[in-house]
Amino acid sequence: MADAKHFEGRERTQEILREFGWFEFLDVPGEAAPYGLSAQFWDHTLEHVVGGLWERPQMNLRDRELIMIALIAATPSKVGLIPHLRNAHYLGFSADAMREILLMVAWYAGWPKAAEAMVLFEEIAAQPDSPYRGIETPATDELPQGNPMARAEQVLSRLGWDNHLGDHSAASQRYGRSFHEFSMQHLYGGLWARPGLSLRDRELVAIALTLAASSPETLSQHFENAHKLGITAATLIEVILTTAYYSGWPKAGGAVRLLREIVGREGSPYLASEV
Repeated sequence: MADAKHFEGRERTQEILREFGWFEFLDVPGEAAPYGLSAQFWDHTLEHVVGGLWERPQMNLRDRELIMIALIAATPSKVGLIPHLRNAHYLGFSADAMREILLMVAWYAGWPKAAEAMVLFEEIAAQPDSPYRGIETPATDELPQGNPMARAEQVLSRLGWDNHLGDHSAASQRYGRSFHEFSMQHLYGGLWARPGLSLRDRELVAIALTLAASSPETLSQHFENAHKLGITAATLIEVILTTAYYSGWPKAGGAVRLLREIVGREGSPYLASEV
């Protein structure tokens, strides 16, 4: 019975690798592990990352890939990142969408890390036979209109971050007028108002990178309002688990406790059964 379960697990792992477009890694035994990895590390990766995390049905592969690209680019790790950059088109990502993910990384994890990842991606996208050339960016949300401050207010309203709105908002009082205005004009009125990714996509990336940066105060605001973009508690658990794998397990425990506290509040829009 154990052998049968192991065989079924291996078959599912190979199926997932195909869906990601990672054909070069199909049926690769430990002794032939890529990138000079040890047999033990490769086998453990297939069993616990691909066969453990990636296959979880609570999050579709496209959303999982979105988060993984951002987290790995924030590391950065060429070994881990290149296969994702090269093959994300199999899950429907266009070149413009990839560039927007990396711009999110620049703002939330630092420009140097994102720049290195962007150079790697542009080399892939510039190849004559690049499959990204044939993929169009699907239409996303209706774009905010007006000047940067007006766009920021529209974005924050959709996110449910009403405490950031207005010259005398709670956020302005807490962080100071200068930082708050700069964030409004350039982060929310600039980055978040761009085409290429939906607000839901940007929120998933922002949550993962905020968690990876160990910023519980900001993470709490994301958790409290993510439901306004259709993000469920079950999805937030998957974001936490994915971040745990790619940014370190110690960061996950506090995030789970924070989410459970928010979900447990009276009148919470989240389902307690999902956490």
